[in-house]
Amino acid sequence: MAELEFRVDDQALATARSIVLNANFEEVEAQLREMMRPYETLVISESDIAGGKNLLARIRKVKNSIDEYRRSVKRDFTAPLTAFEEKCKALTAVCYESETNLSEQINRYTEQKKAEKLARLEAFFTENVGEMAPFLSFEQVMNPKWGNATYAEETAVAEIKQGIEACSDGVAAIRSMHSEFEAAMLDCFRKSHSLSDSMKLNGELTEMKRREDERKEALRKKEEEAEKKRMEARAAAEAQKPKEPEPPRQDMPAPKAAPAKEETVYDITFRAIATRQQLVELKTACDRIGVKIVRV
Repeated sequence: MAELEFRVDDQALATARSIVLNANFEEVEAQLREMMRPYETLVISESDIAGGKNLLARIRKVKNSIDEYRRSVKRDFTAPLTAFEEKCKALTAVCYESETNLSEQINRYTEQKKAEKLARLEAFFTENVGEMAPFLSFEQVMNPKWGNATYAEETAVAEIKQGIEACSDGVAAIRSMHSEFEAAMLDCFRKSHSLSDSMKLNGELTEMKRREDERKEALRKKEEEAEKKRMEARAAAEAQKPKEPEPPRQDMPAPKAAPAKEETVYDITFRAIATRQQLVELKTACDRIGVKIVRV
């Protein structure tokens, strides 16, 4: 493709650069300052409102006339530049379609090569991650710059190896602690790949367990003390109860009846002082030996 050089006529550029728009700036500025000086500190009373509005309108008219002249000169002066820009835009438009076509194809090719390169690196990772697969994914070890054409694939392979080794060292360090919270530590390491975070978590869980054990031990001692007091109170209550006579043993043979003979029967009145249970047992004993009890 032949070299194409776009250039502007040097003489025209030199002429444009040399143009200076002169006006009677100093003369008008001096007249304006002289004209406006009385109004800079003018104090208007309520009766001068109408006159003040007329003065304000005259000042604005002068200002607007100068500003309008500025815009008019700007339009005339920039007209050649506007025409020049439009012609340049027409030239660049001619390049647009070809530029877009080539750019899209190059981008597709670049993305394809990038995807192929990352696929090879991911395959290498999968083949070499081994026992660290549960703790390390390709996305976690991948560097986005690996896909760039300027990034050596050998360098990326070396970084993958380093990532797997670092993960293996971290897992081994955690397992060597034989912590009861090893599973939680490994899960933390799997997410963050920070050994210090896993160690911190182990310390926090250990402290939480220590506090929980202390709480349970204090509760156990409290329950034991309460049970001890209940047993002592029960024993004291039992000690204060009057002892009841033991019931006759059921396995003892009943006494043999004596040979029937005439005996004298006595009628004796006496008073019994006993508990209800004792009275029941007294009646039972009397009935057994044939003593009649009559309440008086």
